[in-house]
Amino acid sequence: FRCHNVDLYMSAFNTYVKPVVEYCNYVWNPVLCRDIDVIENIQRSYTRRVYWKCGLSRISYADRLVYLDSLSLECSRIITCLTMFYKIYNKFVCCNVLSDFSLPAYMSNLRGHNNRLLIPFCRSSCRKEYFTFRFVRVWNNLPANIVSTNVTKTFTNNARSQE
Repeated sequence: FRCHNVDLYMSAFNTYVKPVVEYCNYVWNPVLCRDIDVIENIQRSYTRRVYWKCGLSRISYADRLVYLDSLSLECSRIITCLTMFYKIYNKFVCCNVLSDFSLPAYMSNLRGHNNRLLIPFCRSSCRKEYFTFRFVRVWNNLPANIVSTNVTKTFTNNARSQE
């Protein structure tokens, strides 16, 4: 492109690059910091080049994201995975990956929401990094007003504002 419009560049990124980077991320979502950084560098370098091309001052990646009103790819992946978890939990998606998880009776009167799930014991450290095991922890820590909604878009927007 030969323009100086930041919005046009970000629109192109959100249309052509981001869907490829985030495709099925609840399946392959990285755990290691080095893998997260490799993926994050895609957006980091793109926004740096956009700022350079548009003649804007050089600022940090976090400040660029605030100025562009965008989330990091890591936060975006977490929200996408939480939304998928929400859909599975509420049976909006036909999937039985949460069949091993249950709400224990002793947790019903403690702090937090009533939709918390008990994480079953597993011996394998590999299994602890599965989608369900990672996001049950996040799900259990969400506030009750976010979890109790019955509309997917509202859940996603509330989770995004929570980040």
